[in-house]
Amino acid sequence: MTYTSTWTDADEQGDLVAGLHWVRDDHLAELASALNRRRRLTYQADRDYSAQIAAGAYVRAALLAGALPSPLENLRAQVADLLGPALGGMGGQPPSPAGMEWLWPLADDDENAVLVLTQPQAGQVALLEKIGQDGSWSDPALGGGVTPIRACHVNQLRRASELLRRGRWTLPLYLTSGMFSTAPQTPWIGGYVANNGSAEIRSVGCIIARTDDSPALGLSGVEARPASRIELTAQNDCSVELRRILRPMALLSDPPTWNCYRPAQSLAWASPGGCGQNDSEAIGSVALLAGQAGVLTGTGVAAALQAMIDGAGQNFLLRRTDIGYTSIPVSARTIVEFDLVSPPN
Repeated sequence: MTYTSTWTDADEQGDLVAGLHWVRDDHLAELASALNRRRRLTYQADRDYSAQIAAGAYVRAALLAGALPSPLENLRAQVADLLGPALGGMGGQPPSPAGMEWLWPLADDDENAVLVLTQPQAGQVALLEKIGQDGSWSDPALGGGVTPIRACHVNQLRRASELLRRGRWTLPLYLTSGMFSTAPQTPWIGGYVANNGSAEIRSVGCIIARTDDSPALGLSGVEARPASRIELTAQNDCSVELRRILRPMALLSDPPTWNCYRPAQSLAWASPGGCGQNDSEAIGSVALLAGQAGVLTGTGVAAALQAMIDGAGQNFLLRRTDIGYTSIPVSARTIVEFDLVSPPN
């Protein structure tokens, strides 16, 4: 996917041109909006860069034209925060997301290396070595009333924002519910699959790729890449099929049964167990060895995740496709690799 920036007052590279463009408050507000968009991707609410003037607070837009450095310091700090270790704050245990990494998005020798601000280790690339002078921001020590705002300051922040456009988020798949064929009207415990040839336990769970906030927190306005994958782990050898549930679910308040996807409303599956037409669709199957993660990846996984990112339900069904061991504990996680859809920035 081609990324195209839409900055105000920009040359073909998206830069302000010294001697042609004055640095204005709307340029910094535009940067704040772009970085807030990336905060939402990391499950964090927007930061207000214009609310008040106080010690440690952000300077309101009316003062940006006065060439005070505080707004630049705030925006630079935001870039550093986005590249720092981000802990999940949604969902259960582990919290979702369980891990977040920004990846180098350009098709060169560093493609998909993990982005850090400075001092890269093996498998990493330093953002400031790509956009800065000698691996640092231009005028790294900004002085109030001393350091004028220059076009290069804005341009570096634009480049930083543009390069934070490919990510790899690790999301737990919470197997919260189960369905047991011999107890068709009773919700069952999740995290198990079984198939002895006459009875089955199927497991139902969800990810939190995005929230219902407006605007949504999490993965919104992104394109899932085929490198995305879902990892399944079972305690015993078995074969498991993963399906995306198409029915509207309420896993916590109205957990499904073998007969119904919404028992409280008497809404029945087209086929008991949830594999009928319009109940769910297959994503893929994998043969699992005890204690070893089996991986589902490719366009089918990406398409299922994309549907969830775009607003569909975020629920999965796991069923065992072989016959054998009575009941097997299973766990799962989802690794979503994505590119930011643009515009806007």
